[in-house]
Amino acid sequence: MRKFRKAENNIVNYNFNRNISYSNLSKIINRKSLVATIALLFLLFAFSPYKSNADAIEPASKIPENNWQLVFNEEFNDSILDKNKFNDENYLIHWTTPENARAKYTLAEGNISLNIPKEPSPWWHGTDKQKLSSIQTGMRDGMHRFDKNLCTITDHHPAINNFITQYGYFELRAKVPSAGGIHSAWWMIGAEDFRNQQAEIDIFEILGPEVGQKWSKVRAGVHPWGDPDIRRETLYYHVKADLESDFHTYGFLWEPEGMKFYFDGKLVRTSKQSPNYKMLTLLGIYEGWNGITWSKNPDPNDNNYPKQFTIDYFRAFQTPEMIKFNQDRDFALEERAKIENNLALLATAGVGQDYHWTSLPSHLNDGDSSENSAFQSQDFTKNSDNEFSKILDKPEYIYFDWEDLKSISEITLDVRYALLQAPTNWDIEYSLDGETDWQLIAQSGNVQWDTAENNLESKTLTFPTVQAKAIRIKINSANIYWNHYAINEVRIAS
Repeated sequence: MRKFRKAENNIVNYNFNRNISYSNLSKIINRKSLVATIALLFLLFAFSPYKSNADAIEPASKIPENNWQLVFNEEFNDSILDKNKFNDENYLIHWTTPENARAKYTLAEGNISLNIPKEPSPWWHGTDKQKLSSIQTGMRDGMHRFDKNLCTITDHHPAINNFITQYGYFELRAKVPSAGGIHSAWWMIGAEDFRNQQAEIDIFEILGPEVGQKWSKVRAGVHPWGDPDIRRETLYYHVKADLESDFHTYGFLWEPEGMKFYFDGKLVRTSKQSPNYKMLTLLGIYEGWNGITWSKNPDPNDNNYPKQFTIDYFRAFQTPEMIKFNQDRDFALEERAKIENNLALLATAGVGQDYHWTSLPSHLNDGDSSENSAFQSQDFTKNSDNEFSKILDKPEYIYFDWEDLKSISEITLDVRYALLQAPTNWDIEYSLDGETDWQLIAQSGNVQWDTAENNLESKTLTFPTVQAKAIRIKINSANIYWNHYAINEVRIAS
């Protein structure tokens, strides 16, 4: 876990399914030049198959070569952060409290400075080991379990899907602090829509003690976490630059054939690896104590606070081929949801409590009801060896969040080994805004399942159609022969 700066030069020789060369990507948007052509930008984006959210962007100095298109950007020019781009409240919030997950930052002079105050609250509750400030383009319950000792989940937080994509050229311009105990980072992690989509790409992690006036070290790398197709890879490099006093540009090119890392327009590292799924972006500054980070301890006599990771802009570009690839994938999922009349496929699944960490909430709506694709609860304590069905000490909640309102009239639970591990009593509740005012719409009563074998059984609740941005299933009791309950798939119909 972790993660950082503004644009200056170029990158060259890009290939995506066919030979496409390009240069001067960082000059596509020159935010300091107010003289350049708004008309050119209009022509570039008005006829693009992808409508970017570049509404506040300043004029370009030239049209991108080879049809590269700006698909996402945050220039940090406004007095408030656009939370439809970067969220400032939910950094791995499932492992901490809302207050500690909230970023501390200032917006001024066209930059955002992520801050570590002198006495910030610790991010990890129950410890003062790590303090941080982070903004991110996405988040979901249970995402990025990087440590087995993390606290348990106690609440659901609505999913954030501001900008989660696959492939492109990404660019950041920033400057970072040099203090001990501090590191700044720009990183990406898998969206976890399916099992194993958990890789982490560190475009950079810059440790304060490794920032010098003449030379600095930049730590790039790859971490597989739960992805068996990705291997750990170290891609560190040194630059003849002061990363604290001056802004520098960091570029990241991600394509099916591999990844490339750029510093001030120069290619510095390459990797033949390439995660085959969508990823989200995180930008953060971290301070660690008592050996929790690799950047040594802060100087207790240092009163030069706040420590700041200052970012000028973040931009993402894609070719028409990349845009079409992402659109086709999303369209295929939408078509499948229509054909199967299953809105669950379009939702982000989450939970309000802990669960078995090899069986992610995304298994609930991945379209796969096979034996090896199931959501599994945390383990419960039986009152006796022959107790099969248990009224839970407190209800457990399963959530499905959508980006917009859906019309819903039917919910089905699919379970294998049902007499051994299926829920036996549950309620259905819905929310118009996805967060508050939950309304009861259906109750299962006590349900009797038929078999303890590996046969798929289904139970359906129908109800008058409701409009909802979120649905939650309240599990009241379950068969717990194996000390847990499990659900292979949830289907939600209009």
